[in-house]
Amino acid sequence: MKGQQPQNKFSLSDIIGLEEAKDTLELLAKKCIDKECRVGILLWGPPGCGKSFLIEVIASVYDFEIILDTSSNLTSRYVGESEKAVQTMFDRAESIAQTGKPVVIFIDEAESLLPCRESTPDYKSDVVNVFLISMSKSSEYPIMVVLATNHRDKMDTTVLRDGRINNHIFVGFPKIEDYKLLWKMYLDKIAIEDGAKISNDVAIDELADLSYQKLTPVSIKAICEELAMVTQSKSGKQGKIEHDRLVDAISKRAHRIGNELDEFKETLVASARQSDMNGDDDL
Repeated sequence: MKGQQPQNKFSLSDIIGLEEAKDTLELLAKKCIDKECRVGILLWGPPGCGKSFLIEVIASVYDFEIILDTSSNLTSRYVGESEKAVQTMFDRAESIAQTGKPVVIFIDEAESLLPCRESTPDYKSDVVNVFLISMSKSSEYPIMVVLATNHRDKMDTTVLRDGRINNHIFVGFPKIEDYKLLWKMYLDKIAIEDGAKISNDVAIDELADLSYQKLTPVSIKAICEELAMVTQSKSGKQGKIEHDRLVDAISKRAHRIGNELDEFKETLVASARQSDMNGDDDL
């Protein structure tokens, strides 16, 4: 298959859960390569559930050149600079694609760069127009244009129409069994890489139950890495990470990110209403 020469930085097995999203991205990646055409994708869902990581894995497995950026990097307060940044990004992607290598353009926090213009009257629409024109020009190249957002309802609707960013993939919380795998993976990782000592009283099933739909995969990783660091003494020796300490960390982290997840739930309701009005179907 043209362009499919895996570099083995990541493999599909590195993605825990998210089977539907993973399968759909695989199909779209193959379509982009086989038909040498541009594919538009929106990854949306709660923060910290692996949108960026999904793209990194797919790009690695299918040997896509990946151009990563955030809306904050592309947005400038100077007149014309944001438009120039968007155009330059697409020009670079087309230049690479012309050599036969498929490309992923990945823009995180896309709602900031391409907001709904009806609800953002002060926003200059030139950036959206340049993005749409660049999308149209790139239609005959093996380029996947992937936008990620926690706020699909705040995205410009013209960007999300058929023929543009029309493949909408929800990336949500893992299943309960996946939470168990995540805890085991990250605890094993800090034991191997950081020399952390995991107490025998650690109960993975209970950790999964306590964190289910309260913590994201990124949060679980952060807890494990932080405890590996704080249990290390000044002499460099590792203390044990005990079950009660993990439970306490779950409680504190869940409280800290609770407002953010509540905000996303409101976004989910707004997105559902928007989809009903537009007749959209998520993949």
